Parts: sequence; structure tokens; C-alpha cells
Amino acid sequence: MSFVADAYGKTVSSQVSQVGSRHRLEFTPTDVGPHTVDIKYSAQPIHGSPYICNVYDASRVRVEAPSSGVVGNDVNFTS
Repeated sequence: MSFVADAYGKTVSSQVSQVGSRHRLEFTPTDVGPHTVDIKYSAQPIHGSPYICNVYDASRVRVEAPSSGVVGNDVNFTS
């Protein structure tokens, strides 16, 4: 069972799917700010739950060319 709430406490629709032996929770936020992701297994919170997921307005994010990287591999950006 999972529950996602936006910065104002409103419930955000989410979907859980199984990928191999793992589960994936996906949601599409509609507001910016901290979102609470509460995940339970057999009615018990999993370790670390609830999690806080900070949501940003992607249109306001500016990314400059990385100084290094390899095509096809992840690149981490820091501010």
C-alpha cells in the first residue's frame, strides 16, 4: 500500500507496479514543494517511510553542459 501527498496535504494519484522482485511507485505531481511518500508492506511502514520527495518546476531549472561524461551513462549535476 502506498500514499502520496503533495505539499498541501492533498492526495496525489499513484501507481504501483512489480518489476522483477521489486516494486515501483510512480506519480505525477501537479504542484511544487515537498511531497510525502508513505509506503507500507503488510500494513507496516517500510524502513525509512515516509519519504520526502522535493518537486521542482522543471521549466525553471537551467542545466549547463557538463564538464565530463560518456554518452549513454548517467551524469550527476550539483548546484
